[in-house]
Amino acid sequence: MKNSFKDLSFYIVLIIVILFTFSMFSGTAVVKELNYSKLCQYCFQVLETYLHGKDISQVPFPSEFKGKSYPLFVTWTTGKEKELRGCIGTFKEDNLEKNLRDYTIISSKDSRFPHPIMLDELPNLNCEVSLLVNFEQAKNPYDWEVGKHGIDIKFKDEEGIFHSATYLPEVAEEQGWDQKTTLKHLVRKARYYDKIDNILVLTALIKKQDFLKVKGFEIKGKDIFEDWYLWLKMMKAGMYPVRMSFLGFWYRQKKR
Repeated sequence: MKNSFKDLSFYIVLIIVILFTFSMFSGTAVVKELNYSKLCQYCFQVLETYLHGKDISQVPFPSEFKGKSYPLFVTWTTGKEKELRGCIGTFKEDNLEKNLRDYTIISSKDSRFPHPIMLDELPNLNCEVSLLVNFEQAKNPYDWEVGKHGIDIKFKDEEGIFHSATYLPEVAEEQGWDQKTTLKHLVRKARYYDKIDNILVLTALIKKQDFLKVKGFEIKGKDIFEDWYLWLKMMKAGMYPVRMSFLGFWYRQKKR
């Protein structure tokens, strides 16, 4: 209810040998002024109507939100401890009424839980609605603040399997995580289970013609990592990395 996004579509390398699309997002004064309680009430009415087997399109939508469009997330928690019961959303900016109605139901069926939300759970449910706004590009994987920004990652692992996951702005702060810990948990949420500690990218073999095509280390500012910026440019040009799962050569430094 207090959250929105500032997106930073960004290819990065974390401390694991994977290249990510990284996104960051935050709230704005415009969105904070909206009456989120009415949106949450709407979600409850939609869910209750659905569980009774009735037509959810007939649930009245708050008039002050008519005609607005936002990407959004709907989060369901249960009890005083607010244990997560479902959280799913979309980055697609669509009609708010349609988006919210659809994702009220979709989030109630979050596949991470044994079964969809049932009618008898309603009295103990809590609802949060997050509208996502102000998408912009990040400079590096730590260009965000705990408690202020949310983050989104998309990546392929060494076997070519696609992974993605998102944290809303409040998650890291509520869990007491720093940036590094948050990123590790987000990678796990994306269902990547290989080791992610103490692995560094030491060597990258790049074709000379590809290096020259993107103009090499073309640094535009001091606040950016030159290797990451090079890889960003190469992937933007359609040149994607491949992880080699074997030792390709030894690097030996001679004594002087």
